[in-house]
Amino acid sequence: MSDRPPAFPFWLRSLLCLTASACFFALLVAVAYNIREGGDVIRIDGAIAQHVQPHLGPRRTRLALDITQIGSPIFIVPATLAAALISAILRRSTWTGIVVTATVGLVGLGSIAGKQVITAAHPPFAAQMPIGVGHTFPSGHVACALSLMGIVAIACGGKQRHLIIWLGIAGVTAIVAATRIYLGAHWFSDTLGGVFLGCSAVFAGAALLPDRTGSRPGPRQSPESASVNYGRQKPPPF
Repeated sequence: MSDRPPAFPFWLRSLLCLTASACFFALLVAVAYNIREGGDVIRIDGAIAQHVQPHLGPRRTRLALDITQIGSPIFIVPATLAAALISAILRRSTWTGIVVTATVGLVGLGSIAGKQVITAAHPPFAAQMPIGVGHTFPSGHVACALSLMGIVAIACGGKQRHLIIWLGIAGVTAIVAATRIYLGAHWFSDTLGGVFLGCSAVFAGAALLPDRTGSRPGPRQSPESASVNYGRQKPPPF
């Protein structure tokens, strides 16, 4: 008998993914509301900004500018198209490539829409990046980087037990968020909103991915059954 656990039915997997997506979206809305109402998250943003300010330096700024490109449209757009193509080939499903592209694309549009609704002033020490607008929530760099890595990992077969994959995605996301805060392009709450938006999109996209197809290896025969089958075989003609 095979010791592989039975897979979730497609409808149940989709329902669980959509529920998780709705939960992360609710967290995104909660942070946005807290910003609009001037809640505790504003004080946290200020405390983190004051902690970062003494550590500003030209070398660190140059490094942060290079690293933060991971979440920029210049990198995200071609990376998304390439990842969608690879995922479609590996899964032998055009729909998988469409889901990957739509997941990251909708995250980008969602971050732009959120910036038009939520007003969050930049940190006062944001002299490194010439940004004059006050709409920064959520961070598109963080959301797009997370959504791209997450949906590609799931589309290519990443499971919950593959801890090293998810730790790597979390690490890269944290680094991108740190660069946005360091450069004064975003508050901490902006990057947190980017994480929630990215997670919501990844789970929504995962709900639309088709089941992985492929025949499982059959159960191994026991010695007793093998001998019985051998006995039933017709003797070779002489």
